[in-house]
Amino acid sequence: MFTWNFQFVSKARLRELFKQLMLDPEKGDILVRIHTAIHGEKEAADLAKFIKDMIPGAHILGTSTSAIIQNGKVIRDQCLISITQMNGGRIKTTCLNTIADDETVVISLMNRRSTGRAKNYCFPKTYACVVWSAPENYM
Repeated sequence: MFTWNFQFVSKARLRELFKQLMLDPEKGDILVRIHTAIHGEKEAADLAKFIKDMIPGAHILGTSTSAIIQNGKVIRDQCLISITQMNGGRIKTTCLNTIADDETVVISLMNRRSTGRAKNYCFPKTYACVVWSAPENYM
């Protein structure tokens, strides 16, 4: 597994970076995380679509933030893009439109969406759920 972190400068620069990385979904799943403190809702969705067009097989997650942390420094008004190329394991994502107040309902839903040994982190009134699954020998 390899992870790269980039401060977003422009789509043109991002396109160059993707070419240099030679990302290949055939070699393993690709996870892209967008942490933005500068994009509005439409701009963030447009950036995610741009990335999806550049890396069609990627799993993309996005979040807004008040600042990013890079090289141990808090930097305001920036966007950080993290890309992980997996060399083992699989990434499965799902979109949940609403989260129930009852923790058992949420965990039940996530269990139906995940396979294998997974840990679910969902709590009442949570607006995001994370399912992390590792190869058998890591659990």
